[in-house]
Amino acid sequence: MASLDTFQRNYNGNPHQGRVAQERGRLDLSPGDIPKQIKSLKSSFKGSYIYQLGAPSRPSIMHDKGHLVFPQAAPTMGDRASLLKWKAMTAGGETFRPDLVDALAAYNHFLGGKGANRTFAYDRYVSSDRSGRTTLNNAINHIKLGVIDLWMADQNRTAFNVTGPAIPCGAALSSFPDAKLFPYPETENWQKAIGAHTIWLSGQVNVTVTKSTPHFYLIMTLHAEDMYNFNPGQKDIKTGIPDSENGRFTQVRLAHPYLNSSTLVRSLSWKGVLPKEAQSMAKQKGWIERDRQPKQNRMVWNLI
Repeated sequence: MASLDTFQRNYNGNPHQGRVAQERGRLDLSPGDIPKQIKSLKSSFKGSYIYQLGAPSRPSIMHDKGHLVFPQAAPTMGDRASLLKWKAMTAGGETFRPDLVDALAAYNHFLGGKGANRTFAYDRYVSSDRSGRTTLNNAINHIKLGVIDLWMADQNRTAFNVTGPAIPCGAALSSFPDAKLFPYPETENWQKAIGAHTIWLSGQVNVTVTKSTPHFYLIMTLHAEDMYNFNPGQKDIKTGIPDSENGRFTQVRLAHPYLNSSTLVRSLSWKGVLPKEAQSMAKQKGWIERDRQPKQNRMVWNLI
């Protein structure tokens, strides 16, 4: 449910803009606006998207501070009464809203976790939310191109590790050109549990070549993180409740923002430097508009 900071200049994985901007989807998107399943990745694999050789290395990801941008204050009787109300509502939700199990678990940690880091299950997000499946599919395509590009640069590599850039999920299309490929959660459960968040990818690669055709084997790890907090001026998509109702608790130290993180592992294999997914990506991005390039120009998009 968190937002992150200073993304607009360097695409550091921040799906939001501004120091106190809550995830834009919570304010700007209705369920009908949530992007539908995207079958192929359109993003250019240049610039900040380039993968590097090496062990997993967390890219620069800057989280916002939510209501902590305001001065701390002592809790009032009204604050304590409000907290009791929210705890009662949460207890009721646990009884009557089993569809919000992940959201309620995340919120309970906000109330009682004292700011400690928490781990959630990205596999549950992928299995129960269409946007999660879209994100995973496009993440797989994304790292495939990274692996191919690194191997094309040195075809003597048979085993190597890769690590990738931060990718904002749930960003506004105006701030991130590939936002539809990594959309905001579609279900209320995951809108409340993680909302806009950031992923980055790493992997272990083995390559064998048979009759001039490379066979790739990749163990991919998707790393996800979200700063769970509430931010000024924003509101919940479903209920319209202002974030300030819960954000106030952080000002008076009755609740605490925290880092919500997860990993997901997939084993992947394919053959050739242009698997079906990559061909689709390349066509949509316009990489095939030029004539074939000399083979010494090893970039994948120049070898189509």
